[in-house]
Amino acid sequence: MRPGRLRLDLELAGIKHLTGLADAIQARDPNGFATARQAGLRLGWTADWVETVLGECLAELPAWHGGMVAEVTSELADAIDAAIASTMTIPASSRRAYRNRIAGVRRLLFESRVIDIPPRRRPWARSLEQRFAQVPMASQIREVLLRYVRTRAAVLQPKSVESLINDLLPFAPRAA
Repeated sequence: MRPGRLRLDLELAGIKHLTGLADAIQARDPNGFATARQAGLRLGWTADWVETVLGECLAELPAWHGGMVAEVTSELADAIDAAIASTMTIPASSRRAYRNRIAGVRRLLFESRVIDIPPRRRPWARSLEQRFAQVPMASQIREVLLRYVRTRAAVLQPKSVESLINDLLPFAPRAA
């Protein structure tokens, strides 16, 4: 946090809808928000979801650390995510929704080249290779299934990729 600045109280922000906060932060950093907004639209997000992620989450990162959007780091996103996850005053459903927005912010920041670490929705999520390695099957079949899933993943949402994997794995022939 920058010296001489007030720090946003995350518990208060998580409980109350701080109307006006997003507008004030965006007015201070219009280029940062414009870049993030363009990234969200390039990703094919609806304009409403882009504004939700910007106004209800991205605005809180600079408000919490006192900087600009271009100064947000993966570590800062991790810190705010951990702070929200550990608070007891924010209802579980609100924490879940907020953490989904943080995942969206990470994706916007990566897409707009503010952070260089690709986003992962869940830090405990396994890679495609790990998912297929846990199921015994012939290596040639594994390679074909992985290639198919990677190809489809280019045009599917993460949940759809997960569903595709879950549908394919039970039918994978077992290795002899």
